[in-house]
Amino acid sequence: MDATYTAGVLVRMSVADKTVSNDVVVPDSEAFKTEIASHLVRIEDGVNANGDETMRFKLQGTDSASAALTFEPWYSLYNARYAIYMNLVEPDSAQAQALILQGKQQLRVDETTIDSLTSFDNNNSEADKNYAFSNSTVGVFSGQSFRHAPAATGAFFQYDMVVDPSQPTNYLGVRYYGGDNGRTFDVYLNDVLLKHERITNAAGSTAFYIQYDEIPRAVLDGIAANDSYKRDQNGAYVLDENGDKIPVVTVRFQSNGTSFVGGVFGVYTSVANAHGTDADLSGLSFEDGELAPALEEGVYAYTATVPADATTATFDADPAVPSGLVYVGDVLIDDALPRTVTLAEGNAPTVLTLKAKAQDHTTTATYTIEIVRAEPAAELDVTATATTRCAAGKVTLVVQARNGGEVPVALDVRTLYGAKQLAALGAGKSASYAFSTRLPQVPAGTASVVATASVGGEDVSLTVPVEYSSAACN
Repeated sequence: MDATYTAGVLVRMSVADKTVSNDVVVPDSEAFKTEIASHLVRIEDGVNANGDETMRFKLQGTDSASAALTFEPWYSLYNARYAIYMNLVEPDSAQAQALILQGKQQLRVDETTIDSLTSFDNNNSEADKNYAFSNSTVGVFSGQSFRHAPAATGAFFQYDMVVDPSQPTNYLGVRYYGGDNGRTFDVYLNDVLLKHERITNAAGSTAFYIQYDEIPRAVLDGIAANDSYKRDQNGAYVLDENGDKIPVVTVRFQSNGTSFVGGVFGVYTSVANAHGTDADLSGLSFEDGELAPALEEGVYAYTATVPADATTATFDADPAVPSGLVYVGDVLIDDALPRTVTLAEGNAPTVLTLKAKAQDHTTTATYTIEIVRAEPAAELDVTATATTRCAAGKVTLVVQARNGGEVPVALDVRTLYGAKQLAALGAGKSASYAFSTRLPQVPAGTASVVATASVGGEDVSLTVPVEYSSAACN
């Protein structure tokens, strides 16, 4: 065990895994805390990584990454990564956008990567790669962990990285920092010199970059002969889900005796050395709205029609690949969640500008969507009343209908005592219909007037219920 200072009892200091976020994006942090009982919801108990059954909780009303987390009581965790403090972040803030970008960058690595090492902890993460070293230490710079070795003969560090020989090409990717410009050292794969590495600041003196190099086919083809397979710390083979041995290459960073080795901030094996450049959206839809034309590759202007009374519009936009980016204007959004925009008042369309970026996070497609409200549904203006009167000791029910609209309507008047129709009642006109009940008294009831018409080429109908009181003729 290494120690950087003496502090009584020697203990292993934990190193934060910077790939795991403890930030939670919420609409209103104060309201979230006040209403925590409705946002931190208990789910079914489950077995944790230590095999113990514990209570579990999920967050609601947060960003998608936070909503995917499962929370367990701190006392139940042992030998596991955990966070005690969570930061509440406002949506669309610079911090919220930085979190989205960080997640997308990690997702991009996952999409193209066979294996990766991003946490240099002199502990579990490196041990999983069967690490070995001589005269090498780990550290943290700008919040990111790394490993390096001094300019000393024999200084080195190495890792077993999983590869996929069935793929046409495999690449080794190593993440460096431009501020280490000029450092030189050697990189070996299974004891075969791959290259004399030199760190550069071509991407900027304060920028991180990944250097990709193709893994020679001879190295991949020699895995079986060299018995180059993943092993645990006891030397036993680690098998995949199919029970097969997992091929690896041992990546060694070796000092040449004249310069520091690294720092190395990440080691990757991948099937590609460049990211995709397709920026077109793979999906675009509006809740309670219709997009025209249908989404099509190479088409970047659309109209979305929403209900006539809508004040907001909610849409879902999906990048070409999950690690792609989607911006509303200049704001990076979480495309895993629906997004709501406020509509302009009046009849003017609301113009929504979306920028979609490809997997390379550079190639851009810009979409313009005009959001318009639908024309109000055609309606009829027909009213009706019902009265009773006596004729020869019998009750007569009288239904009167009035057409307050601007087009003629056809009427179908229905009662318990008969029905009558009128082919056309002119605009602004009224009509009365008398129905003999042949009864000296009738209870209260309801008649109906069904009006139909053609408005702007659209067939429209309206049913008007008409109540009447009980009546008796003495």
